[in-house]
Amino acid sequence: MQKEKEADFDALIRDLDNQVRTGKLKMEKSFAYLVSIYQKKGISPS
Repeated sequence: MQKEKEADFDALIRDLDNQVRTGKLKMEKSFAYLVSIYQKKGISPS
């Protein structure tokens, strides 16, 4: 289970990094985006 969470987190970070690099997402909003993804998955409380 822990390895799955780590793999999901790594994939999410790669996607987030790609969006910032291509200009689709601003760096200032990247943390809020990351938190919202984890809230939608039920990992982080709202």
